[in-house]
Amino acid sequence: MLVIKIPMELDDEDGLLFKIAAACIAWGLSLAGSLIPVYVPSLRHAYNSVVPMVVGGIFLLGSVAHAYPDIVEHASIDFVGVEIMIFPTAYALYAAGYLIVLALDVLAVWIKLNVEAKHKGRVAPTLDQDAAAHHGMRHSSHHHHHRPMSVILLFLVLSFHALLEGVGIGVAADPAWNTLSIIVAHKSASSLVLSMELHNHHEDRTRIFTSMVTFASMTPMGIILGAYGRAYLAHGICSALVCGMLLHAAAMDMLFPKHHISLSLGSAVAVSLCFCGVLSWGSM
Repeated sequence: MLVIKIPMELDDEDGLLFKIAAACIAWGLSLAGSLIPVYVPSLRHAYNSVVPMVVGGIFLLGSVAHAYPDIVEHASIDFVGVEIMIFPTAYALYAAGYLIVLALDVLAVWIKLNVEAKHKGRVAPTLDQDAAAHHGMRHSSHHHHHRPMSVILLFLVLSFHALLEGVGIGVAADPAWNTLSIIVAHKSASSLVLSMELHNHHEDRTRIFTSMVTFASMTPMGIILGAYGRAYLAHGICSALVCGMLLHAAAMDMLFPKHHISLSLGSAVAVSLCFCGVLSWGSM
């Protein structure tokens, strides 16, 4: 008989206070980042040239540091009276987290390029072309001719990232201040870019403010979702997926900081699968 152990664990007082503080900090700094383009427009160039490299380095360290304590520790299966650890399956989920976010970003870029191509009467590029050009959409604020569709896609992609970041905090068994600092760094930078794009394409201050409040609330929502599902199995799966997302952010921020650099989608998938294989082999 197959029995999956999913014991529930409630947060202690320190863990609860940490998650409340994390939600407030992430929400406040995200809103603060959205106000910077209004009062300090000179930071636009600094972001495009320096900040992606810094944030990428932080995420790379965070992904590695966050993976091993949380991924392997949880979730076991009793099969015919024998307890079996289901991870290193988690290492495959680690790579899956990377591929999920990569696929979302590539799809967003492909839709954006399709819309622009139809608008200009050109043939749209394929998915394999300019797959990593998503960085110019996600993290570059100097494209003044983007169509409104690209701003919507940027908002959706960054909001999904922010939600996963919150889940990563929510599933933490102990106060994870290092992980919080990593996520806050990326959330602040993301809110800065999103605010710049919204100000470039919309004059309605109410719409801009509503969009930024919604984006700021995604991480607290993720924290609530992660804290609510505190089963060990869910803990391990969410931790693995979030680690993969951190790796994706690191790769795109550090390796592809300019919008004109392209990466074959097939190559990205191959590299990710090799990465998964190495991790799985090392965990045996």
